[in-house]
Amino acid sequence: MSPVKAAVTTTEIYDQALKYARDFRLPPDAPQPKFTAEWLPENVDTLQRYRKWLSSGGNSEHVIRCLHIPMAGHILSLNNLPSSELDLEQDLEKAMHYIRAKQLSDSWTHNCYLAMLKFRRFLLNERGLLETQITPYDHTEHTQGLPEWLVTALLRYQHCKQANWRNARRH
Repeated sequence: MSPVKAAVTTTEIYDQALKYARDFRLPPDAPQPKFTAEWLPENVDTLQRYRKWLSSGGNSEHVIRCLHIPMAGHILSLNNLPSSELDLEQDLEKAMHYIRAKQLSDSWTHNCYLAMLKFRRFLLNERGLLETQITPYDHTEHTQGLPEWLVTALLRYQHCKQANWRNARRH
Protein backbone atom coordinates (compact mmCIF):
# COMPACT_ATOMS: atom_id res chain seq x y z
CA MET A 1 0.00 0.00 0.00
CA SER A 2 1.45 3.35 -0.99
CA PRO A 3 1.46 6.33 1.38
CA VAL A 4 -1.16 9.05 1.14
CA LYS A 5 -0.28 11.82 -1.31
CA ALA A 6 0.50 15.02 0.55
CA ALA A 7 -2.06 17.75 -0.02
CA VAL A 8 -0.52 20.87 -1.52
CA THR A 9 -3.28 23.27 -2.54
CA THR A 10 -5.82 24.68 -0.11
CA THR A 11 -8.65 22.71 -1.70
CA GLU A 12 -6.62 19.50 -1.48
CA ILE A 13 -5.97 20.17 2.20
CA TYR A 14 -9.67 20.56 2.94
CA ASP A 15 -10.74 17.61 0.79
CA GLN A 16 -8.15 15.37 2.45
CA ALA A 17 -9.26 16.52 5.92
CA LEU A 18 -12.86 15.74 4.98
CA LYS A 19 -11.93 12.33 3.56
CA TYR A 20 -10.16 11.30 6.78
CA ALA A 21 -12.61 12.97 9.18
CA ARG A 22 -13.82 10.94 12.13
CA ASP A 23 -17.52 10.94 11.27
CA PHE A 24 -18.46 7.48 12.51
CA ARG A 25 -20.36 8.87 15.55
CA LEU A 26 -22.48 11.27 13.51
CA PRO A 27 -26.24 10.68 13.61
CA PRO A 28 -27.62 9.59 10.23
CA ASP A 29 -29.64 12.80 9.83
CA ALA A 30 -26.70 15.13 10.54
CA PRO A 31 -25.70 17.49 7.71
CA GLN A 32 -22.50 16.49 5.94
CA PRO A 33 -19.92 18.93 4.56
CA LYS A 34 -19.20 18.64 0.84
CA PHE A 35 -15.93 18.37 -1.04
CA THR A 36 -14.65 21.58 -2.65
CA ALA A 37 -15.64 20.45 -6.15
CA GLU A 38 -19.28 21.07 -5.12
CA TRP A 39 -18.63 24.54 -3.63
CA LEU A 40 -19.32 27.94 -5.06
CA PRO A 41 -16.16 29.28 -6.78
CA GLU A 42 -16.25 32.38 -4.54
CA ASN A 43 -15.97 30.19 -1.45
CA VAL A 44 -12.96 28.34 -2.84
CA ASP A 45 -11.29 31.72 -3.38
CA THR A 46 -12.24 32.77 0.16
CA LEU A 47 -10.61 29.65 1.61
CA GLN A 48 -7.42 30.35 -0.35
CA ARG A 49 -7.34 33.98 0.85
CA TYR A 50 -7.93 32.78 4.41
CA ARG A 51 -4.93 30.47 4.21
CA LYS A 52 -2.71 33.34 3.02
CA TRP A 53 -4.11 35.59 5.77
CA LEU A 54 -3.32 32.98 8.40
CA SER A 55 0.22 32.44 7.08
CA SER A 56 0.92 36.16 6.99
CA GLY A 57 -0.22 36.41 10.62
CA GLY A 58 2.41 33.94 11.81
CA ASN A 59 0.24 30.85 12.27
CA SER A 60 1.92 27.47 12.09
CA GLU A 61 1.46 25.64 8.77
CA HIS A 62 0.57 22.47 10.68
CA VAL A 63 -2.19 24.21 12.66
CA ILE A 64 -3.46 25.89 9.51
CA ARG A 65 -3.72 22.51 7.76
CA CYS A 66 -5.16 20.51 10.67
CA LEU A 67 -7.48 23.01 12.30
CA HIS A 68 -8.12 26.32 10.55
CA ILE A 69 -8.65 25.17 6.96
CA PRO A 70 -10.96 22.28 7.92
CA MET A 71 -13.06 24.46 10.22
CA ALA A 72 -13.38 27.28 7.69
CA GLY A 73 -14.19 24.68 5.05
CA HIS A 74 -16.98 23.23 7.19
CA ILE A 75 -18.45 26.71 7.60
CA LEU A 76 -18.35 27.41 3.87
CA SER A 77 -19.59 23.95 2.90
CA LEU A 78 -22.45 23.52 5.35
CA ASN A 79 -24.03 26.88 4.46
CA ASN A 80 -23.76 26.77 0.66
CA LEU A 81 -23.88 30.58 0.51
CA PRO A 82 -21.31 33.01 -0.86
CA SER A 83 -18.95 33.94 1.98
CA SER A 84 -19.97 37.58 1.63
CA GLU A 85 -23.56 36.65 2.53
CA LEU A 86 -22.84 34.50 5.59
CA ASP A 87 -24.52 35.51 8.84
CA LEU A 88 -21.54 35.67 11.17
CA GLU A 89 -23.53 34.35 14.12
CA GLN A 90 -26.03 31.71 12.95
CA ASP A 91 -24.26 30.40 9.85
CA LEU A 92 -20.96 29.88 11.64
CA GLU A 93 -22.75 28.02 14.42
CA LYS A 94 -23.85 25.33 11.91
CA ALA A 95 -20.25 24.15 11.70
CA MET A 96 -20.03 23.98 15.49
CA HIS A 97 -23.16 21.81 15.58
CA TYR A 98 -21.43 19.48 13.12
CA ILE A 99 -18.27 19.38 15.28
CA ARG A 100 -20.28 18.69 18.45
CA ALA A 101 -22.25 15.94 16.69
CA LYS A 102 -18.96 14.14 15.94
CA GLN A 103 -18.55 13.69 19.73
CA LEU A 104 -14.82 14.28 19.83
CA SER A 105 -12.87 15.45 22.88
CA ASP A 106 -13.72 18.65 24.71
CA SER A 107 -10.31 20.13 23.96
CA TRP A 108 -10.66 19.46 20.21
CA THR A 109 -14.16 20.93 20.21
CA HIS A 110 -12.85 24.02 22.01
CA ASN A 111 -10.00 24.39 19.49
CA CYS A 112 -12.54 24.17 16.66
CA TYR A 113 -14.55 26.91 18.36
CA LEU A 114 -11.45 29.12 18.51
CA ALA A 115 -10.76 28.36 14.83
CA MET A 116 -14.33 29.39 14.04
CA LEU A 117 -13.78 32.70 15.85
CA LYS A 118 -10.60 33.30 13.86
CA PHE A 119 -12.45 32.67 10.60
CA ARG A 120 -15.14 35.10 11.80
CA ARG A 121 -12.39 37.69 12.40
CA PHE A 122 -11.12 37.11 8.86
CA LEU A 123 -14.60 37.60 7.39
CA LEU A 124 -15.09 40.77 9.44
CA ASN A 125 -11.73 42.01 8.18
CA GLU A 126 -12.69 41.28 4.58
CA ARG A 127 -15.96 43.16 5.02
CA GLY A 128 -14.07 46.15 6.39
CA LEU A 129 -15.72 45.87 9.79
CA LEU A 130 -12.61 45.10 11.81
CA GLU A 131 -9.55 47.25 12.25
CA THR A 132 -6.38 45.20 11.88
CA GLN A 133 -3.90 48.03 11.57
CA ILE A 134 -0.83 47.33 13.66
CA THR A 135 0.56 50.40 15.36
CA PRO A 136 3.92 51.38 13.83
CA TYR A 137 6.77 51.05 16.24
CA ASP A 138 10.20 52.66 15.95
CA HIS A 139 12.56 50.01 17.26
CA THR A 140 15.88 51.76 16.57
CA GLU A 141 16.17 53.33 20.02
CA HIS A 142 15.61 49.99 21.79
CA THR A 143 17.70 47.78 19.51
CA GLN A 144 20.94 49.72 19.19
CA GLY A 145 23.95 47.45 19.29
CA LEU A 146 21.99 44.26 18.57
CA PRO A 147 22.81 42.17 15.50
CA GLU A 148 20.48 42.69 12.53
CA TRP A 149 19.36 39.02 12.51
CA LEU A 150 18.20 39.34 16.13
CA VAL A 151 16.33 42.59 15.45
CA THR A 152 14.57 40.94 12.49
CA ALA A 153 13.60 37.91 14.61
CA LEU A 154 12.30 40.13 17.42
CA LEU A 155 10.24 42.27 15.04
CA ARG A 156 8.72 39.15 13.48
CA TYR A 157 7.86 37.80 16.92
CA GLN A 158 6.24 41.12 17.86
CA HIS A 159 4.26 41.15 14.62
CA CYS A 160 2.98 37.61 15.21
CA LYS A 161 1.95 38.39 18.79
CA GLN A 162 0.43 41.78 17.97
CA ALA A 163 -2.07 40.22 15.60
CA ASN A 164 -3.96 38.76 18.58
CA TRP A 165 -3.69 41.75 20.94
CA ARG A 166 -6.79 43.73 21.72
CA ASN A 167 -6.79 47.27 20.33
CA ALA A 168 -6.18 48.94 23.69
CA ARG A 169 -3.02 46.89 24.22
CA ARG A 170 -1.58 47.69 20.79
CA HIS A 171 -1.15 51.36 21.68
